[in-house]
Order: sequence, then C-alpha cells, then structure tokens
Amino acid sequence: MKKQMLLTLSLFTFLPLGLGAPLLAADTLRPIEVDDYFALKSVGSPVVSPDGKWVAYTVSAQDLEKDNRETRVWMVAMSGGDPLPMTAKGSSAWSPRWSPDGKHLSFVATSNDGDSSQVFMLDMRGGERVQMTNIDGGVEGYEWSPDGKQLALIIRDQEPDTGPGPWVIDSLKFKEDYVGYLNRLRAHLYVFDIDKKSLTQITSGDYEEYSPAWSPDGSRIAFVSNRTAEPDANSNSDIWLVKPDTPHDEQELVRVTTKPSSDGSPIWHHDGERIAYITTTTTRTDVPVSYLQSKVAIIRVGDDEPVLLTTESLDRRAYNPHFSPDGSHIYVQLEDDGQVHLVAVSVADGELSRPIAGRVAVGAAAVAPDGTVVAVVSEPRLPGELFVVDSPLAASKERRRLTHVNDELLNSIFVADAEELRFDTLDGTEIQTFVYKPQGFDPRNKYPAILWLHGGQESQYDYGFNFRV
Repeated sequence: MKKQMLLTLSLFTFLPLGLGAPLLAADTLRPIEVDDYFALKSVGSPVVSPDGKWVAYTVSAQDLEKDNRETRVWMVAMSGGDPLPMTAKGSSAWSPRWSPDGKHLSFVATSNDGDSSQVFMLDMRGGERVQMTNIDGGVEGYEWSPDGKQLALIIRDQEPDTGPGPWVIDSLKFKEDYVGYLNRLRAHLYVFDIDKKSLTQITSGDYEEYSPAWSPDGSRIAFVSNRTAEPDANSNSDIWLVKPDTPHDEQELVRVTTKPSSDGSPIWHHDGERIAYITTTTTRTDVPVSYLQSKVAIIRVGDDEPVLLTTESLDRRAYNPHFSPDGSHIYVQLEDDGQVHLVAVSVADGELSRPIAGRVAVGAAAVAPDGTVVAVVSEPRLPGELFVVDSPLAASKERRRLTHVNDELLNSIFVADAEELRFDTLDGTEIQTFVYKPQGFDPRNKYPAILWLHGGQESQYDYGFNFRV
C-alpha cells in the first residue's frame, strides 16, 4: 500500500507548474505567476439574437485597483469577426437578454443611483443605455414576455423599517456561507409593464420562487418553488404555473410536477402544451440535490406522469436544457467520465447525440433560430471561449471559435496538458485521475508531487481549464 501511494504521488506532478498556449514551443514560454490568475478573463451567458446573426455574452475580469470582479456585456457576429463591447468599463453588467423583436438588448446592472441592481436596455439602432426598472432592493432575475411588452421579475421582499432587533431563528436553514445569518425575506414573481411602468406581484407566501419561463402565447408563467410544509428539510421543488395578469391574492396556482423529487429549469415546448425540465428520480427528499443524478424529463401540462428522456441506465448528470427550434430535441450539458459534453436528447425516444464531445468541459449554451448552437467550451489548455456548431444534429459536428479573450496571456505562459491515469483501489474500484506534468518534464527524472482530492462525492474534476494545476 505504501509503495502504491508513493508511486501514485510521484505521478501527480504539479511543481514547478506553469500555464501557456499550445501554439508556441514550451521552452519559449515563462512559468505561471500569481498575477496571471488575475489577468485571466472568463466568458459566459451567451444569448443569440432573434434573427440569429449575433450572440451577446459576458466577459468577467478582475479589477485589482477596485478589489472586485467586473463583468461586461459584449456582442459578436455568429459568422465571426471582432467582438463589440456593449457596456462600458468601470461598472458591471450581466444577464443579457434580447427583446423578442431583436431591437433591444437588455441586461442587469447597478442602478444609476448606485443603490441596487436594475434592468437596463440598449436600443440596437443606437443611443445610451436606458434604465427600465426602479425596484426597491433591486431585481434578482428577469425574462421578456413573448410579445416584448412585459418582463417577469424576481424581486425579494424588503426588510421592514422597524429598527434593529434580535436575530430570530425559526427555520432549519438559518445561516449560509458567504452570506451569514438568513432571514425570511422571500423572492417572488412580479410582472412589469414596460410602457406603463406598472408592477404586479403574482406570487406570495413563505416560499422561494425562481426560474420563471413564459409560455409561448404569454398566457402563463412557469416557475420553480418548494412549497412543502418544511422546505428547509427536503429538496422537493416543483414546477408551478401562474397567470401573468392576475394579482398574487387572486391566483390559483397550477402544480405541474407532483413527484417527491427535485424538479427545476423549466422550458416550454413551442406547442405550449409541454414543459421539459431537469429532475431527480429518487423518492427520498432528505438527500441533497447535489448528491443525485439529474435527468431530463418532459411533461404535458395536466398530466400526472412525466416522460423520463434520460433514464437510470444513463448514470450521468444532465442540466441546463434548451429546445431545438423545431422542438424535436433538448440540448443539455452532460457530465461524462471527466468530460462535460453538449448532448442532444430526442424528445421522441430519448436517443442521444453529442454535438460537442471529447476532452472538453462545456459551459453555458444557447440555440439560434436556425438550429445553430453556440456554447462556452473549455479545454485543459484553454479557458472557456465561445464556439459555434453550425449543424449540431448532422453527422459532422465541427465547431468554430468566435472569441479569443485570453490569447495574449496564453501566448506568453506555459500551460500543462491533462493526462488521464486510471488505477484500481484495493476493492477493485477503478479511479480516474488527471496528471499535470511540469514544464520541461523528463521521464528519466523524479519530481515532487501534490495529490489534490476534491471534497465530497457528488462532483467531478473535468477536462476544463484549471488555473490551480
């Protein structure tokens, strides 16, 4: 046992470590430095314009002078070309969305008075950003209605102005990392009329509500909420429906999913009758969701039984669903043996194809009206960048790159590639590991090593770029 462990450690070589670009010879690149971490930029949140010609996305970078991370919204043509900044330096903007007619690009940013996060809008024909909402406490999320006249907003209850008092702990979940003590101020759904600037609360109660999704005809909004007697004691979230034109105290909520499992990420089929979503299949509600394998399901509104499209035989975690334009497939990210692929799941029979596969980690993705897919793709030697697959359901699934946000840095530093190593434990269980060798590695020499184990059993290390190695 001791020899096996020492041998394993000698293979997990991380020192002296460096990062870099695969296009240049390794001996011309310098080792990594701590400051390089703060120079890295991250790409996320792609959304394709309704005409399919543009993709808006975010780029986040560290601002050492302000000691914070700044996120800006950018835009690039789906055909390629130079990216265009849509928000200015000096303040953050996130959650880009296109108006249904494609004439406006919206996002969340700090309000003009600097007190809260509000929804802003840019006219694509020109002009400065316009603040759309002015909500006390700010907005936590939003989605455009199909006709472009309203926004579904997630707004948290505000603390009553009663002065300081004692902390009252009356729930199981009373404290959270990076937050501290929690209160009972809940996030609810509101509908904002863009022209009238009016706000209607459509949900209420001692529950959290999130992931709003408008039906294609705009008559209903699906959302996710755990409305059991003690939500902190279980993971039994369900999908519900509300009417956007009815105040919360007059609503008759419709419960779409009824299983004792965690259901979330609802998306509407274009027929307006079915909802696809991500679910777990256990009957136990006391198990943390992160310990369960999430599956893709679809249900017809009004039916009790969903159709499970990725079954227990596919022992892999799926998440972030998107319908293909014709509704025949659902795209999801699928964790698979140290990789994260973009998978297309057939609605008819659950058959899988993999538009983006291999030694990659796929992040956020979006689908264009013509079926083209754009996704953030990361590799061992490449931080996440936007890539396009023009024919994701065809036999050829070549992808082309749209962004190059870290090229300048990667062309100067050494990046270690990931090598897979598998071995059996004493009970015969096969363990998958990744080996990162130092710059100038010589197999005739021995090197010091660091063995890095992740905490918890519910996650995986993957082939995505990892600065720490």
